[in-house]
Amino acid sequence: MRFKGQYVAAELFNNRLAIFSDLQLNGLRYFDPKQIGKRFQAPHFLVVTQNDTLLISNGWGNSIVEISDLDGRDWREFSGTGKTFNAPHGICVDEDGWIYVGDSLNSRLVRFRDMDGKDWQVFADLDKRVSYIRQLVCRGGTVWASN
Repeated sequence: MRFKGQYVAAELFNNRLAIFSDLQLNGLRYFDPKQIGKRFQAPHFLVVTQNDTLLISNGWGNSIVEISDLDGRDWREFSGTGKTFNAPHGICVDEDGWIYVGDSLNSRLVRFRDMDGKDWQVFADLDKRVSYIRQLVCRGGTVWASN
């Protein structure tokens, strides 16, 4: 993922972000949220918003984290509205600014406008056909999910 002129990757088991300047990993450094008194619990997927912030699906932390730079500035964490997230993994933002989250263990797709949960909507997988959404891609007015 490109963010603020750098490449960024989530390190699922080390609970940090790897940051590097090119695909040869030059300038490799890490953002560990413990440095700012926060914590990741298995960060999975990343997406850049239209407001140029980075959203991170914090899988086993049952939240979405938003930061405004690669030092964790303006850290915000959102766990859902009503029934909270349970293993959110896939995340994407569509052309209209909707944030979509694959809420894996709740077997649903949710969407909302901002990190306050504005206009929260749930698309439940009542037939358990998708069940465990792993990755989402928002493209061309469509949301693609894989499980």
